[in-house]
Amino acid sequence: MSERVRVAQADRKRAFPHSERQIREIMPRDAEAGWVYRNSPLHLRFRPLSAQRRYRTAESIVGHNSAVRRNSLVDRLFLVSPFELSFCPVLPEGESRLKNYIEHTLVDKKGHAVGLELGGVGSKVFSQFTSGFFEKTCGVSLNDFRDKINPKLKGKDAKRNHTVITGNILDEATQACVKDEWLHGEKIDIIFHRMAGGNGTVPKDPFFVSEQASIWYQLLAEGGLIFSQVPYAFTSYIEEWADHIKDNYKGKLELQVEDNFINDYVLRLRKLNGAPKKLPLLRAWDVMGIRLE
Repeated sequence: MSERVRVAQADRKRAFPHSERQIREIMPRDAEAGWVYRNSPLHLRFRPLSAQRRYRTAESIVGHNSAVRRNSLVDRLFLVSPFELSFCPVLPEGESRLKNYIEHTLVDKKGHAVGLELGGVGSKVFSQFTSGFFEKTCGVSLNDFRDKINPKLKGKDAKRNHTVITGNILDEATQACVKDEWLHGEKIDIIFHRMAGGNGTVPKDPFFVSEQASIWYQLLAEGGLIFSQVPYAFTSYIEEWADHIKDNYKGKLELQVEDNFINDYVLRLRKLNGAPKKLPLLRAWDVMGIRLE
């Protein structure tokens, strides 16, 4: 186990110095605020966490954000999108908002940008960007449940030129549908992969995970970005792979990997000019060596 992994694990064990009783007292007591928190999508993301870890996550990731109301913890949890919360740790130094960073980085693509969410319908994440920034967007999900969220959502998505493809992102047929029926030879400027609990359904085979990552990387445009939750099958290898990229592809690939205390590891990968056509991976014997440790 590398020193960086040991440090991350030790840091994860340092609980915020508040007891669960004190945290309950910090939460607003009125019934309406309690209902908002308990029924918000973000609470569903936080529910598996202990109260201490939930509070620490909100404080460390959201608390510094001046754009969020700071009068209560519920406001911070409810107003910040799950994507913002998950990927905030991998934003470059000096950046505090996911939307602003992406629109600034892809400013040359404004009005022509192409976006994709893997493992979700994509309606929520792409609706938060400036109107007209994307030429087209797409979500790939096992089910199209937009009608259950809001009966008017499909109509709003159609106006934004947002498409939902139903299928398994790991299946060749679904991948071919994205490539041939939606992209039509174009490249993708931003890819989001945040499956949350569904991440556990990905086969626990690092070679299979690497192959799948390479497929989507090849569809990424030069200058494009990937924000991804690291599949559990690859968490034991992510630190070594990050070192491999930084040591051998500096100036061609920009990679940042962090533990966000929610999904464990998340990453940001930017494909710079001159980046390799195929995603550089660890050698098989290196993977086997780590597996045997």
